[in-house]
Amino acid sequence: MKLARARAAALESTLPTLTIVVPASADRADLQVTRDGETVGRAAWGTPIPVDPGAHLVEASAPGHKAWTGRPKVNGASAAVSIEIPALEEDSAPPPTVAAAPILATIAAF
Repeated sequence: MKLARARAAALESTLPTLTIVVPASADRADLQVTRDGETVGRAAWGTPIPVDPGAHLVEASAPGHKAWTGRPKVNGASAAVSIEIPALEEDSAPPPTVAAAPILATIAAF
């Protein structure tokens, strides 16, 4: 058992990690953060998480705000990469509207 723990600890120190930092200025109650399409829960924000080496896709979004995308690259064993989520910009585009089809024209077609 001690040998297994020692080997696990030795292996853990060689794992590449990615830390997603959400500063107070960017934190919002409705902020959603994903890494490679998977949700990153608030408990994992600011925590080094073991990842595979290579490029990763980090996205942040919130209703009524422009989404943000980052692409950190984690190079090899023992790499420790951190990426910070900026405050999201408000989306000034008006919400999409749905054009209503004239009801009388639809009824008349029957």
